[in-house]
Amino acid sequence: MKRYFRFELRAIDAWGDPEGHWVWNNSYVLADDLVFHETELTPRKILKALRNWGYLSQGSKGRVRVVDEGELIEIQEKSTGEPILALLLCEEY
Repeated sequence: MKRYFRFELRAIDAWGDPEGHWVWNNSYVLADDLVFHETELTPRKILKALRNWGYLSQGSKGRVRVVDEGELIEIQEKSTGEPILALLLCEEY
């Protein structure tokens, strides 16, 4: 059985605390209907899809990373760990 996942994509405004952690200050919905097949939920395929859809620039290659926390997938700046985008799981079907 094929499984698909629908995500909401959010842009994140975060600030760094004195201990070096990032805290979400605010987030903004960019899309609420991004669908991935279960085989597409790898870091490389997620980043490729976000670039193809125009949410990440081609210049982001090698500069961002994917942190999968289950129902929340963060796209972070690799050098600082600052969260810039988040995929929030809405539905599995």
